[in-house]
Amino acid sequence: MISLLNEVKESLGMWRYILYSAYLKILIRNAGSKLGLLWEPLSTLIVSSVLAAVWIKVLGIEGLLLDYFVYVYCGMVIWGAISSAVSNLCATLVKNAPSLIARRLPVFVYIYEDIVISFTPFVLALPFVFLFVLISGYFPSFRDFGLIILGMVLMLIASLGFSISVGLSAFFLGDIRQIVAAIMRLGFLVTPVIWKPERLEGYEYLLMLNPFYGYLHILRAGFIGTPLQLQYVYQAIFVSTLLLLLGILMYRNMKIRIQQRASML
Repeated sequence: MISLLNEVKESLGMWRYILYSAYLKILIRNAGSKLGLLWEPLSTLIVSSVLAAVWIKVLGIEGLLLDYFVYVYCGMVIWGAISSAVSNLCATLVKNAPSLIARRLPVFVYIYEDIVISFTPFVLALPFVFLFVLISGYFPSFRDFGLIILGMVLMLIASLGFSISVGLSAFFLGDIRQIVAAIMRLGFLVTPVIWKPERLEGYEYLLMLNPFYGYLHILRAGFIGTPLQLQYVYQAIFVSTLLLLLGILMYRNMKIRIQQRASML
């Protein structure tokens, strides 16, 4: 446990390297693009506009299109962060296998890099989110900002735990990445990203089985003031803690095999 904490501390001490490396990777990913870093937030804005215009008719939702658009846009921004973190962190060790051997940097350096890369579009989208929330007539309170911070902290903890537990499993068993990708596609459909929980009509308790919904619920409550239900806060805390503890346990037991596995990829 002490060795693990030392690695975490050592990696955090390299925060300048981590941020710069993540920045370069994002630039390379967007090379040739005129919009660059703004492309992902703007594409989410466009997709959310189309989805809101279509689904407000399909679902027969009453109310203003602007209000539903803000609801959908917030959901898409939050889901985008969750989905990006899951897909990136599931493959962190695999895509950095050569560097694990050549550079001999702590494993957590690569994990932190992918966390930064995954949540950068979310951070860039925040000004747009707050702009449309204000246009819709809702003014977030200090409590709302507290919920946003809580949701982001819980997502970061969950991301760290996920990267070690599931990411480490995917490092040794490649099929897990395909399974996770399939789960995320299904997760978008069964999570209230573009539809409202009230559509379940008495079966809302099923959302307690959805590990993604707690984060979505907390952040959306902070952004647009939807009613906060404490059971989903507890759900997010439980999922984040479980992932972190599972990750710690797996890393302690499999740490010595990481270099060996990296040399085989």
